[in-house]
Amino acid sequence: MRSIFVCLALACSMGGASALAQASTSAQTSTTAQTQDVQQLQDKIQQLEQLTQELKDRLAAVEKSQSGTPQVVNTRILQPATMQDAPPQAASDSNGKENTAGAPSQATSQTKQTTQTTVSGPPTTEVIVTAQQPTETSKEPKEHPRYDLYGFVMLDLGYDFGQNDPNWFDTMRPTKLPSSTNQFGRDGRFYTGVRQTRVGIKAYFPTPLGELKTIWEWELFGVGVDAGQTTFRLRHAWGELKHIGAGQTWSPFMDPDVFPNSLEYWGPSGMVFFRNVQLRFMPINDGNHQLWIALERPGATGDEGVLAGRVELSGVQGRFPAPDLSARARWGGERDYLQISGIGRYIAWDDLHSTPTSNFGGHVWGWGVSASANAPGWGKKDVVKMEVVYGHGIENYMNDAPADVARWRSLATQGRP
Repeated sequence: MRSIFVCLALACSMGGASALAQASTSAQTSTTAQTQDVQQLQDKIQQLEQLTQELKDRLAAVEKSQSGTPQVVNTRILQPATMQDAPPQAASDSNGKENTAGAPSQATSQTKQTTQTTVSGPPTTEVIVTAQQPTETSKEPKEHPRYDLYGFVMLDLGYDFGQNDPNWFDTMRPTKLPSSTNQFGRDGRFYTGVRQTRVGIKAYFPTPLGELKTIWEWELFGVGVDAGQTTFRLRHAWGELKHIGAGQTWSPFMDPDVFPNSLEYWGPSGMVFFRNVQLRFMPINDGNHQLWIALERPGATGDEGVLAGRVELSGVQGRFPAPDLSARARWGGERDYLQISGIGRYIAWDDLHSTPTSNFGGHVWGWGVSASANAPGWGKKDVVKMEVVYGHGIENYMNDAPADVARWRSLATQGRP
């Protein structure tokens, strides 16, 4: 019996040792498998990082070479056997429950160009980068031209207790008053007119260089050869793009903001008031901060006054070899400012009937300086307007003044240089 018991004990002991050896080998195999799985996952993560960097570089190249905007970067997990979309991978929390909150969602988009890269190996990751070309619906809405139509109708009724030039019956011009008794008939006239009626249109056109601003404006006040008539007269024909302007509008030498509120249409005779054809450069043009320089059409008032009938002047003609050069600088706020402006010009006249002993031709340099300002008044809506001007040979820039060159022609007629 002893010997049987010993044998059984030895057999049990050997069986237990074998089981322990098998358990140890199984544990080592499981650890090795887990290490290999971890290494494979790390390798796959490294491959994905490299692929992500490569796709970023390609995406940057697409943005540079095309005007399209990258829209979608879509990553899908594919099964190697069928290469079909795999269901979202469920994640497990610490309690072993499935958590699908982190499953990737599918994004869809209309595409013009697609770049696809597949990483081999089970399972397969497919990354799709989509770049969409701009379509008509994705573009920003285009700007369209804008138009502003404005104007007014004005009826002028009045009674003149005295008399003035009939061509200027509805204006207060000192130069058009009679110089002798009853020069224009007897005193007392009632007049009516609509010559102050005005119409205009402002247009704004978008261009690649910026907004082009234009203005066309007319009134019915005839002047020059149309003096005294009710007919269309061009006031403004102007275009402006950024710092350049061209056409006919206010001269930089004048300041239209000092024109007072008045029922009388012509306005003060002592202010600079002239719309002229010009090419203007405006390096600063922001409200009451202005710096303008312009080349203007030259000219002069050709009214010779009492000298008009002189035979000696029958062959004398004016000539303007150079444009007028004008400039202004303005500083100020919303309601107040100070403006300094100036002008330089050259006026010549030639005697086409000159002889060795008689020549009534000549020339003169014209120049002028003006200072004007608006200042707040006593009330919130009150404004004080001021201007002072001094110059030589600039009469055609004044609202109402005698001729530019009549005095010089008079001196030439008297034989003076």
